[in-house]
Amino acid sequence: MIRKIVIVIFLGIIGTTLWMVSFIIHKYSSNKEFYLAQNELEKVYKLSNLDTWDITIPTAIIFFNSECEYCHSQLNDISKNIKLFTDFHLLLISYEPESEAIEFLEKRNLQMHYVHITPERLFNTFSKEIPQTLLYREGFLIKNIKGWVSSKTILDELKNGSN
Repeated sequence: MIRKIVIVIFLGIIGTTLWMVSFIIHKYSSNKEFYLAQNELEKVYKLSNLDTWDITIPTAIIFFNSECEYCHSQLNDISKNIKLFTDFHLLLISYEPESEAIEFLEKRNLQMHYVHITPERLFNTFSKEIPQTLLYREGFLIKNIKGWVSSKTILDELKNGSN
């Protein structure tokens, strides 16, 4: 009887260990795909149906949500300085319903920079942290900024940041 209990406990430990290892391997491979996808602007553009855009133009992609206070602040700052972004692509992406995102951006006159991506595509490619700013030059990610960032910092990185 004790032998059976020991065998059941042993098998339970082995099963749990194998499950944990499998989970870690799956999570690692998902993260690797996530980082590979976001590192190349061409892949991001394909997800966004922007295949024809020139990937050599420095680009800022900002993930936002209309209920996020930091997003309000960051996009208000960008709105005030939008004329400085004329030499760059600026893409604003949200996982909330398109109508809510556009209404939020219209108040800041930024709706023309909105790019619709389905939540499934968004979550399979990018992290869910907001605000988050991805900066690209020559088609490659140069900086991933999580949290609020000023338009001056974005512009400085797009102009002068290191590859």
